[in-house]
Amino acid sequence: TPQSEPHYLKKDQRNYGTVRYSDDGGSLLVVTGSSAIELLDAQSGAPRFSVCCSTIDGEVAFTPDRKTIVNAGHWPRLWNAHSGQMAGQLLSTQRTYPFRSIAFDGAGTTVVMGSQDGRVYLWDLPGRRLSAVSEPQPEYVDAVSMTSAGWIVYTASGKTLRLWNPATGKYRTLEGAHPTS
Repeated sequence: TPQSEPHYLKKDQRNYGTVRYSDDGGSLLVVTGSSAIELLDAQSGAPRFSVCCSTIDGEVAFTPDRKTIVNAGHWPRLWNAHSGQMAGQLLSTQRTYPFRSIAFDGAGTTVVMGSQDGRVYLWDLPGRRLSAVSEPQPEYVDAVSMTSAGWIVYTASGKTLRLWNPATGKYRTLEGAHPTS
């Protein structure tokens, strides 16, 4: 089969960060270099909405039920995924050290964020309340995930993979496991 030319959605040099597709593939959720959170039409690139603000290295993600968008950055907030209207915030004020990575538990009731301060933060999503904070590590938390068994897996790029179980308070490391991205 012949190779097709790449389809450029945007050629505007806006230095995009996170890119997430909607389940139906019709929309792209992005963070721009100017820290705007945008939901774009996946075919035309036209914005469906644009809200302010995240940080270029702060992720933005759909909640598992796809009804809400959560952004990291200096001021984690919740947005209606259809209208772009703010649906709540996880902190009452802006932080100096931004949150970077986002993950959810399987039920969609807990959101986990890795922070530039070296910690992982867990929020009860329906109650919008902070429920646990990990011990600090010396590097920024670049990637975070949550296992079905309740362990939080997190790391800084190229550093040791760490595990934390907020229910038990136990920590483990996987020596020799050094993610590259």
